[in-house]
Amino acid sequence: MARSATETRSRILNAAGNLFSSHGYCGASLDDIVVAAGITKGAFYHYFKSKEEVCIALLDQALAQTDGLFDTPSTDTPQETLRHWARQIANPEQTGASGMFRLVLRLSSDLPLFSNPIPDKIKRIWEEQTTHLETLIAALPDRNPTCKDARRAALLILSIFIGALRLGQIPVADLEADQLLETAIRLIL
Repeated sequence: MARSATETRSRILNAAGNLFSSHGYCGASLDDIVVAAGITKGAFYHYFKSKEEVCIALLDQALAQTDGLFDTPSTDTPQETLRHWARQIANPEQTGASGMFRLVLRLSSDLPLFSNPIPDKIKRIWEEQTTHLETLIAALPDRNPTCKDARRAALLILSIFIGALRLGQIPVADLEADQLLETAIRLIL
């Protein structure tokens, strides 16, 4: 049975994303991607010119999806949106926006190895995350008035979660993710 073009392209992106997330960009060969996607090299080259082009396509997806980390299903209060973001980041399933966040985090480790546009896309994703957090922190009703720099606070909160993920110490339960966020906010603000 022939696969549709969209399905094959999606299989390549999923396989590459999983391999890049677990092994890094350099640790995932083109052969690894082809085998994981269950396709031939010819099929790969029909959709992408190189492993780098796959990485660019994944980062384009990440740009579109990581904004979804700030979409709350219920309320739009800054506190609830921050909690939702923290829970998504702590999500052990690593699917959707959470998986893309972790992929970008892993690719960030290889940043010096890339040429543009990959570093620019990675930096743009981190900038968007920081800007969203900054907006939410500035809107917190109980924010300490002596903390006038919401951007610096946003960078610190993002750094705390990135550090916890990198160390593999972030709790997976929503309650524990909430506690990590609340502690970070209290310390920073």
